[in-house]
Amino acid sequence: MLLLRADPAVRWTALGLAKRLYISDKLAAQLLQELRDSGIARQLDGENYHFAPSSPELEAVLGQLAGAYSRSLVEITNLIHSRTSRKAQRLVDAFEWRKG
Repeated sequence: MLLLRADPAVRWTALGLAKRLYISDKLAAQLLQELRDSGIARQLDGENYHFAPSSPELEAVLGQLAGAYSRSLVEITNLIHSRTSRKAQRLVDAFEWRKG
């Protein structure tokens, strides 16, 4: 999400995202679909996606998340990559967007 948010004009494909994140094309395609389904990204055509939050409220929350990440990069990165799934789940829960 943060990568797409960094430049909303960039069109991302699964292949491009996979190369940038060092993940498989299949996982990148799944991530793009999840971002689309969550209202964070919009699918422009068959393969291209870009950052396009579905509401101003969601865009504001994502901005807050980006700010927290930039202020606490090491702590959040450690939490994301920790082997304790409960800690990572707490982070996800803290920033989970609940559709009304």
